[in-house]
Amino acid sequence: IGLRAGATPAALLMAQACVVILLGCLITWRLEGKVRIRLGVWPYALRTGGLLAVAFILLTEALLHGEASVIIPIAQMGFVVTALLGVVFLREPFSLRTGCGLAGALGALACLALA
Repeated sequence: IGLRAGATPAALLMAQACVVILLGCLITWRLEGKVRIRLGVWPYALRTGGLLAVAFILLTEALLHGEASVIIPIAQMGFVVTALLGVVFLREPFSLRTGCGLAGALGALACLALA
């Protein structure tokens, strides 16, 4: 709908990012009554925010110069890599839910690659 109304893919991506961040904060606030930021998060917050900003800038630039059907599946592979790195380096628990999510993501990527 947005594309038909004249929005660019880059503008839609930025709008999506803003909505996701806002909804994440609102849902946390609604469920827990407040948004708590643990002290251990602060050393990583600036680096993470910077990397996220750079990733969004690069993704929007890629969308301006390439086809979304090629770029978006490549960008989505980052979720799989992030989940695996979290399990390996941060010792996050690997549950059935995590495994099903990774299998679904890899299956979706395989379908996009074969199409």
